[in-house]
Amino acid sequence: MNIINHRLHEWPSAYFGVDVSAENIGLLKRHVTARNIAVGGLHVGRIDRLPFSDGYFRIAACVGVLEYYPMEYARAVIREARRVLERRGGFYVDMPNQDHPGFPAMCLVEEHMNRPILLRCPRADFEKLLAGLFTLEGIDATRIMTGFFLRAV
Repeated sequence: MNIINHRLHEWPSAYFGVDVSAENIGLLKRHVTARNIAVGGLHVGRIDRLPFSDGYFRIAACVGVLEYYPMEYARAVIREARRVLERRGGFYVDMPNQDHPGFPAMCLVEEHMNRPILLRCPRADFEKLLAGLFTLEGIDATRIMTGFFLRAV
């Protein structure tokens, strides 16, 4: 959905999207077709088992996803992201900022929408998942979602 929300198609790159929901992928396909947006591909699937070869991408992003899954899944996604990124490739990932004053309200809203926040771990624990796979180049913890700017090792 980031191609809609963040207009990523405007970047000079080929956009690929993966979503577990066939409905979301259908929506994205209709969106790009209606607006004549060129994409590299839109795939239904799990992001812990991506349909791409090793080192396929220079950059990747995982936005607004991990918070809905347990830590084990987040760990698998981080490993898979590293697999499909070239050495020194960039990776942006976000997770809920539990220190943000709006975090409790966010959790209530998500629960009301039947999307409970499952990934509730201290930032330090999340950063441990990155060890040996990514170096941390920057963090934006000023918003309700903490953004991690990473580099593949």
